[in-house]
Amino acid sequence: TLDNEEAGPSGDRAERQAGARSGVGQSDAAGGQNTDLTTAGANALSCSEQTGRWPRHDRPVMSGRTFRLQAAQRLLYGEEIAWADMAYALLRHVEDLNYDKHLFVLNLREMDLSATTLFYQSVLRAWSSVLRISRINTQPFPCTEEEPLFHNPLIQSRMISSPYIQQHFRRAGITRVKNLRSGNSWKTARELCAETEALSARLMQRLRGEVASALPSRFREALGQDPGRNHQPPPPLSISAAAGEYQWEKAALLSFQMPILTTLKDASKKSLYETCVKVSYRGSLAGLKESH
Repeated sequence: TLDNEEAGPSGDRAERQAGARSGVGQSDAAGGQNTDLTTAGANALSCSEQTGRWPRHDRPVMSGRTFRLQAAQRLLYGEEIAWADMAYALLRHVEDLNYDKHLFVLNLREMDLSATTLFYQSVLRAWSSVLRISRINTQPFPCTEEEPLFHNPLIQSRMISSPYIQQHFRRAGITRVKNLRSGNSWKTARELCAETEALSARLMQRLRGEVASALPSRFREALGQDPGRNHQPPPPLSISAAAGEYQWEKAALLSFQMPILTTLKDASKKSLYETCVKVSYRGSLAGLKESH
């Protein structure tokens, strides 16, 4: 269970200690493979097939990642979580964007997470490395007005990706769709120009048009209709394992099928743990030929 924030640092120590013994930590930090990790992965797979359990020295690492995924799960969908307000406050420091739960639907790999605490950095990294989310045919998160403007896969805009635009928008506090709107309509180019100071009205008009066009049609239709949604739990997020398909040979001794995941809200601790394990070891074995 996740009772308080202090569980984070102890989890970090367990991960480092386990990583030093198994080679997992070194490979994760380098972003690549090494012989130790490959050997550990193969040994772990063999041990799992024979005993149904993973090697003891790897369990703290996987348990730590599972713990962090559960922290995200409870943060988004838990009820009366005593530490939620503190967690949101710490997450809002990331890139000074004032995002909290919104971070879990963004491209975290392209973001600088260093402004928040080490524990929440590890939560976000575990999230982005173990799970993929799908927002196809989904609801806004949590409502259309709250859709983040930056690092959002749903808003594909060349202009909004510009560091120059982002710098001026952050300074003006314009980081979400609602900041481009006034009541039930879009702000005028002159209004946006006045707020951002250094940007031209023509540029603001083009940018506003790009953002409006990039939003899914259902989102555009919902703008201004349900402002109270921000105070409700976000809609369920469809999740899957962050691993490509691995083609096992027909006569292979080992099977590495991923657990079936549906939504983060309904995911069990066991399925999250198995996903952490299999994503980690599938990555360590990627590109290697099977031996007979």
